[in-house]
Amino acid sequence: MPSKGRKFVALGTVSVEVEWRKKQIGNEAESWAVTAMTKTLLDLDNATRRRAIEAIDSMLDSYGFTGTATERVHGFARAATEADLDQEDVIDRLTEFLHVSAFADGFGFDVLGWILDDSEPDGGYPIALEVKAAAGSFFFSSGEWDRAERMRATDASRAAYAVLAVRRDPGSAAPAAMDLLIDPVQLCMDGKIDRDVDTYRMRYTVPKEG
Repeated sequence: MPSKGRKFVALGTVSVEVEWRKKQIGNEAESWAVTAMTKTLLDLDNATRRRAIEAIDSMLDSYGFTGTATERVHGFARAATEADLDQEDVIDRLTEFLHVSAFADGFGFDVLGWILDDSEPDGGYPIALEVKAAAGSFFFSSGEWDRAERMRATDASRAAYAVLAVRRDPGSAAPAAMDLLIDPVQLCMDGKIDRDVDTYRMRYTVPKEG
């Protein structure tokens, strides 16, 4: 007979709760990533934002993405560049356009984005972001690795894939920081990310604050 005060948990309950919490944390990280990328585009003037959206949209064609989900992204891009939208509509349409994992799992990344760079003609360049709720390590599937290899930097083009590691702040609803790891394949080759091919875990040195 179980002793008094001892709590017994049914088999599987803990693992289900843990998996649910992991999924919730992952969803929160994606939400912050979408918010950050939406703000980046929202802060641009209308003409520059339009060019940025068109460049992000064209990136999918450049890397051979096809199918219903890709066509849906193209439709969201067109909707986000319509004239005479108020700010609330722009935000809603940018969110639909950027958060591709909200409606499809096959892209190999979660969020489309725009990286500001004054050296670029349009002031920035498109990027595909795989979002991880992490602080120094994260799991990176073979499918994600294959996508990162396909979109890595070449002699003719810069990398179009990055991991965005969202570091949580336990004492706040906002993330503590976001680490942008552009071209994770090259970072592994350079020894800046350690990859365990057996466990699919990647490790990197978290930047020091300040």
